[in-house]
Amino acid sequence: MLRRFSRQSLARLAVGIGACAIGCSARPGGSATTDSSATKAAVATAHASAAPLAAGCGDSGTACMAPKESCLVEDEAPAADQTERRRRDAKSGQEIIEAGTALDPKAPLVAPSELLAHPQKYRDKIVTVEGPVAAMCHLRRGWFAISSGQNDVLRAVTAPRFLVPSSAIGKQARVSGKVELKVISADVQEHQRSEHGLQTPTRTLVLLRATGLRLNASGA
Repeated sequence: MLRRFSRQSLARLAVGIGACAIGCSARPGGSATTDSSATKAAVATAHASAAPLAAGCGDSGTACMAPKESCLVEDEAPAADQTERRRRDAKSGQEIIEAGTALDPKAPLVAPSELLAHPQKYRDKIVTVEGPVAAMCHLRRGWFAISSGQNDVLRAVTAPRFLVPSSAIGKQARVSGKVELKVISADVQEHQRSEHGLQTPTRTLVLLRATGLRLNASGA
């Protein structure tokens, strides 16, 4: 039986094939070469468009075929803000990466461990959390996880407001957002374990619905 594909899937497949028809020297193992800048630009654009079909969701590098719900993404629409802002900190001289809106200056700074230990205390409240980024969704870039330092993580969901910077893992993050409690399915629980290496002892996740993020680019 022939499998039916959506128009969008066929279009993205055609783009990927077109990229290699033009010349695949932009990827490891490619053999075709060209000196035309216009052609190289076309190859880069086509490969970028085709990338989501082969991108891994977690750190395993395997293709992610899980539905968007498995990645805690409820809205498949493009992020409203897809930009990253980089600047040099005046005091430390370190590079800072920012995404989303500015951090909420009125939000109290709460440790991830405190938030995870007492979620009902902070439920529906706006807080700011700081800690190292331990994991993220590489495919949709719709969430990331901050380590609590106690074998647990706090998930911060950025979709559909903004994209998580692709180099976020390992960097020190400070993020503002609203605290939510979300009951997840067994499939989501397994996806978080197998694809991201994140253990979820209970089916109720403590989430931070992020509005703004700041990353210390050096990871210090």
